[in-house]
Amino acid sequence: METVGGYRLVRKLGSGERAQTYLGHAGTREPPAGDRIAAIKVYRLATDDASIDREIEALARASSRHLLELKDLATGPDGRPCLILPRLGSGTLGRLLAVRGTVAPGEAVSILVPLVQAVQELHRVGVAHGAVTPGSVLFDDQGAPVLARFGAVTLIGSFPVDGDAPSLTPAQLDLDPRAIADSAGVQVLIETVLDRLEPGSPAPSLDAIRQELSGPPPGAARLSDII
Repeated sequence: METVGGYRLVRKLGSGERAQTYLGHAGTREPPAGDRIAAIKVYRLATDDASIDREIEALARASSRHLLELKDLATGPDGRPCLILPRLGSGTLGRLLAVRGTVAPGEAVSILVPLVQAVQELHRVGVAHGAVTPGSVLFDDQGAPVLARFGAVTLIGSFPVDGDAPSLTPAQLDLDPRAIADSAGVQVLIETVLDRLEPGSPAPSLDAIRQELSGPPPGAARLSDII
């Protein structure tokens, strides 16, 4: 059985145009759990090296519980990098909404607020996600939403070297089509979730969601405007 970065590739978790993702178990006789389990992303031979580099750079810049974490890098059989990622749940937000049909108001806020903040953080460090949709949102083992699927990511600014300073000014973000597309995706995501609220339940307004967003990162003006 193939091993990558000290993890045995046990079975395939998913497959896309750019890569395949496998469940990895660390080499130990102990039952796999915790850090001994990971998702291993192995790129296809046809995947452009520059897009792999962008994805790695974007993941390395990101720092939030609600953004996919790059745990480590390994070298695959073809000599190119493989990503060692946390093993998240297989169900997306889109699947959750399709299967359950409705969500409670508090649950809606618990999903939306972290995702808005996650995109704000990406923009702060000069990254545009490029695919903010319900299908890009997974959940960790505690049920918290995680924005994943960085295959369409682009770098829209340099990594800020001054602490919490933003990569781009609000005016620059407002003019960048990739940041604008992310913001439009967030707005659709909000509307999609709020449209699935339980019948008869008091709907959380966009004002209520805004109030939950304490201190959005600098440079996130456009996202703040849409909510």
